[in-house]
Amino acid sequence: MKRILISRALQSNLYISQIITRKYTTSAIKFPGIPDSESVKAELQKFSNSGKIHRDVIIKESAIDYFDTKLCNKIDLKGKTVIELYPGPGLLTRSILKQDPAGIIPIDPVSGFGRQMQELEESTGIPIEHEMYDNSPSLNIGSVLQDKLPVEKQKLKRETHSYKTMHPNLVMIGATNDEWKSTQLIHHIVESSYHREGWFKYGRFPIYLLLSQAALKKLGKGVKLPWAISSLFDVYLEGIEGKKFEIQPKNFNDKNLQLIPNDIWLISSGRKKVGVLKLVPLEEPKIKAPLYIFTNILFLFGQSKSAKLKSAIKTLDPGSEAVLSLIPQIDPNTKCKDLTLEELDAICIEYLNWYKKAFGKEPPKPMYMI
Repeated sequence: MKRILISRALQSNLYISQIITRKYTTSAIKFPGIPDSESVKAELQKFSNSGKIHRDVIIKESAIDYFDTKLCNKIDLKGKTVIELYPGPGLLTRSILKQDPAGIIPIDPVSGFGRQMQELEESTGIPIEHEMYDNSPSLNIGSVLQDKLPVEKQKLKRETHSYKTMHPNLVMIGATNDEWKSTQLIHHIVESSYHREGWFKYGRFPIYLLLSQAALKKLGKGVKLPWAISSLFDVYLEGIEGKKFEIQPKNFNDKNLQLIPNDIWLISSGRKKVGVLKLVPLEEPKIKAPLYIFTNILFLFGQSKSAKLKSAIKTLDPGSEAVLSLIPQIDPNTKCKDLTLEELDAICIEYLNWYKKAFGKEPPKPMYMI
């Protein structure tokens, strides 16, 4: 039995995901090889007529939506057909490709979505709630085989680097941007929809502060924010000799919050564990001062033997096994530092104040960078 998998890359796509979850899910749809538009419509129509469309769906969400775990189920991608909302080039898509699915049906919420949704509704007889998107994004369902690449490029009027660089059997339409180069595509998540603050605006906690003003030891000159991997959001911060940022324990319930390389913080909001932050030193010969990477590693719980980390996975994402294999393990003996979001926010504020005093100006805004 093959299931449809819906993956979504953006918090703002929640509504669309719910629509498709309700209308296009079945545990019995089978596509020989890579589905094309007509076979997809035919199968959907068949199961619509038989009344077998139901909610038996596997949903894979990206980092942003992992906090909304109600729609997450156990994931088994092997041999599955994938419906992907805004296919991205991060860990999410790579984890799907690693399982070698039978095909991917991409849903691109960027241009003409409502119109295409309506066309699909008419062809399948399945009602689709698309009134929110009548004048925006398009639903692109189709197959892109190697011999069809020139046709698809002309049709989309954009370069479709992903087809050749990622997977020969990958169906991915509308996932590229006119300005992107093939090397960039591998490292992007769709930054334009976030406006560099998307998690702060749409997410469950202020990731913008967390990333752009993260409190680190010996740094300040540059904050470079790559929206690089859908499951790992990294902040690269360049240290400056002679400028030290020291956290005052008195502001944080006398906790010892000195930032030491390889420290791991377990971030909580109320009773819910919402993230793990790790400070990793990087060797960079071109930079004299230390260079650190402050990494949000939400999905490492399942590979750690640490009871503390393992228990936290239950509050985050019961279906994260698909991406865990792509991420290094946490040392089982790792000791975590508990930190609340309020304390993290206070650290960010303290970092801001320190930066202003040390450099006489505001810290730089996060910069999109490959």
